[in-house]
Amino acid sequence: ILLSLVVIAVLGPGNYQTVLALGIAFVPSFARIVRSEFIRCREMEYVKLARLSGAGDLRIMFVHILPNIRQVLLSSLMIGFNNAVLAASLSYLGIGVQPPYASLGRMLSEAQSYIFVSPGSCIWPGLVLILMILGFSLMSDGMSVEMHERKRWKRKNVC
Repeated sequence: ILLSLVVIAVLGPGNYQTVLALGIAFVPSFARIVRSEFIRCREMEYVKLARLSGAGDLRIMFVHILPNIRQVLLSSLMIGFNNAVLAASLSYLGIGVQPPYASLGRMLSEAQSYIFVSPGSCIWPGLVLILMILGFSLMSDGMSVEMHERKRWKRKNVC
């Protein structure tokens, strides 16, 4: 979020600047994770055998490597969604999404002064943020468990 704050301070607040700032902040970690998994799979025997059998680079990437890094890719994507939802704090600070557009962070910021008069105005946006983050986390865990079970089932039935 600190890097996002620096980018927004340089470019000014706005919707496109917020998206650019979040992209600059979150894409490198996502790319690093996917690259390390790709390199790990590239050294596997089945990829070497596919290369020896004459498969092209695109076929090796999409048929042999991508299905095997799908679990890590989807988990990283869900963690990225969690981080993007947490970045609603930029709108809470007033430098994220700007007024004609809705934002949970801005809703929380505006409702903060009315918390004793109307507590529901703070509770509902906060509850939605919590449920979204929890939902993405559970989806990520569920996908990884389901894919692990599928791999185990395939190995068990191959023999």
